[in-house]
Amino acid sequence: VEESIGMDVDELLNYKTSTSDDIHTNGSDEHQSNEAKRPALKRKLSEELDESDVTAEAVEAEVDESALKRLLLHFERRVLKNQELRIKFGDNPTKFMDSEMELFDTLQEMHVLSTQPELYHIIVDLNIIPTLLGLLSHENTDISCGVVALLQELTDLDDIQELNDVSLLLDALLGGQVISLLVTNMERLDETVKEEAEGVYNSLGLAPILILLTIHFLVFFIGIIENLTDFKPNLNNDCQSLISWTMKRLKAKPSFDGNKLYASEILSILLQSNADNKKLLSECDGVDTLLRVISYYKRHDPSSSDEHEYMENLFNCLC
Repeated sequence: VEESIGMDVDELLNYKTSTSDDIHTNGSDEHQSNEAKRPALKRKLSEELDESDVTAEAVEAEVDESALKRLLLHFERRVLKNQELRIKFGDNPTKFMDSEMELFDTLQEMHVLSTQPELYHIIVDLNIIPTLLGLLSHENTDISCGVVALLQELTDLDDIQELNDVSLLLDALLGGQVISLLVTNMERLDETVKEEAEGVYNSLGLAPILILLTIHFLVFFIGIIENLTDFKPNLNNDCQSLISWTMKRLKAKPSFDGNKLYASEILSILLQSNADNKKLLSECDGVDTLLRVISYYKRHDPSSSDEHEYMENLFNCLC
């Protein structure tokens, strides 16, 4: 397993960088699951994806460099184990479901890193970013949504003093084409799986956990975009696919829903003081689309504060 990962345990644990600091450590606990059935996984993910659970329990302990390297090696092993079991038992989900529950648990453990951005350079130096980005296309959308939640928290700045520590991570994400990967995954959630394509508000037999996962993905998705644009206001790489996605969302029926609100916020962020993105918008007939969408409000008033915010976002995009 270690050879496949490309990491030697002793080498990894002895790895040092010039920016290392002594930090208190309590370590990370490994979670194991004894259930292999899909419903059990869904119940567990539903509990873990509750907003209070995603952040509160994971940040209680701090890690030092050695503990972080162990956690990252543990993460790589679980990714590899899941890949191997999926290849070997592709037609029998009960054989690899435990490994996916374990992988999801490890992703939750990694939320502890968000409290210590001074250690982000280790994640980049040990080449963990490509592994995380690779999981965005995982066959199990629960895993990909877990990665998005983790990335959103890791990229969220509490104060400007953290910028130097976080900038290395943000540059690595942008270099890994994170925006296009996020958009690709959104397209997968919207189009490939019928239940997810019908959206958050469709209740025709849709399991509550799928609704929860889709809502969280959209919230975390826009959070990552906001964090990236705060870091690099003139961000325009890969924005063609993102702008096209927002246009598709805005044109879809019904006239308003939560997904459209998120799409309008993303588009408004991308167009702020960015001439390149404005040009991209015009090239994909975005202005015409915005005018058509706004024309609905010639005869209808917004029915809620969220819809009023949505309408304001549309006008901001035009301005």
